[in-house]
This record gives sequence, structure tokens and C-alpha cells, in this order.
Amino acid sequence: MNKTENHQKIVDIHSEMRYASRMVENSQTQPLYWEASYEIVLSLMEAYPEVNVENVGIEQLYQWIIALPAFADDPALANDHLLNDILREWYEETISYG
Repeated sequence: MNKTENHQKIVDIHSEMRYASRMVENSQTQPLYWEASYEIVLSLMEAYPEVNVENVGIEQLYQWIIALPAFADDPALANDHLLNDILREWYEETISYG
């Protein structure tokens, strides 16, 4: 990797971190609804930073989501497909940001 590529990679990482930081800030102030899966994931990552996502079950995930302070949706709207999508997104985020 040359100097220009290295600099661009640093700029890209910094940009991603700023975006993630804004998303976390917004997730704390904006109400969370089921369709905002990425914001839910960011809130879960903040609330449970040490959790091993591979050990989280669907029922536990559901309980954690509806307990999030900003969660404002109807808990009855949850289903296994939706919860599995959120769990997969959380897993992918933990791999991406290690």
C-alpha cells in the first residue's frame, strides 16, 4: 500500500467512525422502531458492548430491544424473521468493527 492509498484508508475509516458516532447519538435521542434495524443494532452495541452475539437467542434479543430506553414501537409487531435480521446485522457489525 502506497502513501496515498494509506491516507485514503485512514480518511475512509475516520469518516465511518464519524458516521457511526452520529448514528449512536441519534439512536439515543430518536425513538427506535422495528424498521430502523441499524439504529437498533447500534443501540444494542452500546448497551451490551461485551456480549458475544453468537450466544444471543431470539427471545433474549427481543427482551433487550424492547427494554432499550428509546424503543417506541409496538413489541407485538416483532417476529422471528425481523429478529433474525437484526441479530444478523448485529453480528455483521461486530465483525466489521471488531
